[in-house]
Amino acid sequence: MKKNAPPRFKLIANVSEFALLQPLARTRGRLIASALTAYALFFGGGLYVAHAINDTSTSVFLNLALITLVMLLMLIASYIGGMLFGDLFFPGRWRERVLLGQNLQIQADDPEAIDPTLHRDFNAHFLAAVAVITIASYFALNLASDNFLSEYNEMGFHLTRLRSDDEAEKQQALKELARSLYTDRWHEKKVSSAILKELDNPDEQTRRMAMFTVRRTCPRSDSHEPRRLVLEVERACLIQALPRLVELLDQGSPDSRADAALTLGALADRRATPHLARALKAASGNEILSLGAIRGAVLLNDPELAPAITPFMNADSPLVRAHAFWALGKLKHAEPYDEAMAIFEKAKGVDRCAPLVYLLYVAREADVQRFKDLFLVDREDTSECPHVIWEEVDGEKTYIIFKESQRGKYLKYVANAVGIKERDWFVYVASDQEMPYELRKLATDIVREIDRRP
Repeated sequence: MKKNAPPRFKLIANVSEFALLQPLARTRGRLIASALTAYALFFGGGLYVAHAINDTSTSVFLNLALITLVMLLMLIASYIGGMLFGDLFFPGRWRERVLLGQNLQIQADDPEAIDPTLHRDFNAHFLAAVAVITIASYFALNLASDNFLSEYNEMGFHLTRLRSDDEAEKQQALKELARSLYTDRWHEKKVSSAILKELDNPDEQTRRMAMFTVRRTCPRSDSHEPRRLVLEVERACLIQALPRLVELLDQGSPDSRADAALTLGALADRRATPHLARALKAASGNEILSLGAIRGAVLLNDPELAPAITPFMNADSPLVRAHAFWALGKLKHAEPYDEAMAIFEKAKGVDRCAPLVYLLYVAREADVQRFKDLFLVDREDTSECPHVIWEEVDGEKTYIIFKESQRGKYLKYVANAVGIKERDWFVYVASDQEMPYELRKLATDIVREIDRRP
């Protein structure tokens, strides 16, 4: 008994077995009309969807459904286009034999009886034509819709989420747009306007996330974009964001007001100085507001704000005191040096760390011997300054106080004050085997830094 052979795998399908859209291929005229109608629906629908998604859609799920529908129309139109291509360019009665599956009667004197090529199905050619037409249709729609499909994948998705009624969606979109991945898009009006608009959002959490995004998108001093585009962003930030942020200094929770002060500083425009000075004055006694205003002052980098920060050196909150000393040091404000030194000498243990941070910035040669004595006399002192860190929404960290021993900071004070004049002393510390390894290594690094200087 003869066994049935297993079915053979076919790399190229037989088009005649598809039997797709046969009614459209009854006549060539109908096929031409169907192709034109299909492409009209495809391009018309595609352009409408591009406009709707770019300008009005508020749902990413609806966008996905619309894009899927457009892609389906593209496949249908491309298949019909392939059918028309075959009817026009394949020899013989290809449409009747292959697309319609008709059993044609061939007379002895018919060309099909003489030329065997007129009997070929041209399956591979047909599928290749459909593939080429599909690819061409995709790029044609993308070109006609101003690169919509690529644009949606890169930016439109986030802008749609910003138009959503779901505040969690908006907050996630704002956080994403703050990433450096989108740096080259921040200058675009539709992007900057969508972000700045959320400063007016009644939901406080969304407003705060918008302020964070503004802190990332408005300052563009490191931009590689043409200066004209950078100026457009700066103008939008200053015209739209600055007045609104001034209003937000007095609205909402302390967290929101602190974010407004911080964001004002990030705009890096001196027109924010009087408003931050007012915020610093109003923040006294409130830890959250104090931290936001002090950080904003550092970002603005205006020395005129230093006097308004000075009173915070005596704040009740250790965190606020640390920020105040750090800010005064960053602003190179030397006026409260004596007061800071008095606070340092009066303090014990880790309480000395905050004033030390300031003293390192404005170190004076007159006090070098005092810190050398502290370093050598307190050989058994193992006091260590803990990390004090300011962490942004995206995880970016700014170190207010670095974690290291207080004796290490004494070494840095001497180095900052006189440097090369005390090179031999640093060599002595680096070679003293009784010194802890960390201090010897620090002294060695300081010597190397001195030797590198011209």
